[in-house]
Order: sequence, then structure tokens, then C-alpha cells
Amino acid sequence: MPGRLGGPNPWTGFGPSAVTIPRHGVLEGVRRGSAFVGLFAALIPAFRAGRMNVLNAIATE
Repeated sequence: MPGRLGGPNPWTGFGPSAVTIPRHGVLEGVRRGSAFVGLFAALIPAFRAGRMNVLNAIATE
């Protein structure tokens, strides 16, 4: 496809068809990161509750 001035189009190799995002790697990283954060968010209060005295834990709630 010629450019506006009749010469070759300099943007021929660019665009959504040529420039792609490695979606599989990005999604896998997001999935693993969210699993780690979720596991961390669940385990920290569990360890804290496991170390507390039962009556003190009830009193703080």
C-alpha cells in the first residue's frame, strides 16, 4: 500500500498484526502472583490466630 506521498508506506510492518503481546506469559505471571498474594493473605492471620490465647482472641474480635 503506498503512503500519502506516493512512496512506500513506512508503517507496513507495524500495527496490531505485527506487534503482539506475549499474553500467555503475562497471564501466567498474573495468575501465579495473585495465587501467592492470596495464600499470603490467608496464612498470615491464621498463624497470628494460632499463636494467640483463645480468650484473648475472642476479646479482640
